[in-house]
Amino acid sequence: MFSETEGRTRHESSLSQLPSLLKRFCDQLLRLLDTQLALFKAELNAGVKIYAKHLILAMSCTLIALVGFTFLSLGLVFWVNGHTANLAISFGCVGGTYFILGFISALVTVKRMTHQPPVLNQTLEELEKDQQWITRETHQVR
Repeated sequence: MFSETEGRTRHESSLSQLPSLLKRFCDQLLRLLDTQLALFKAELNAGVKIYAKHLILAMSCTLIALVGFTFLSLGLVFWVNGHTANLAISFGCVGGTYFILGFISALVTVKRMTHQPPVLNQTLEELEKDQQWITRETHQVR
């Protein structure tokens, strides 16, 4: 008789702990998701900062180059004008040459920018590693 009531008491105490265990599990799961989201946001911000820094650097270098390019172009136009004696043809020749060179340079720059490893792939790899770790840990607990 004593063992029967003792077994019932253990069973009832286990059931009474179930809500608190479930609450603790949900709290830890929410904390894990919060941490993963914070990590994702941090990596995304880092990626945006890197791209913004490169964009600002490229724009400032381009602006400085444009000022020098303008003076060089005017000098070249007047030099070609000395040989052709036609200012319109001189501007056309110099402008066309620069257009072709600029187009080729833009293609090379875009190609170089697109071949950098994206930050989001690193984040996805981390999330997959975390998912594997969670799966491994939950199977060990069972």
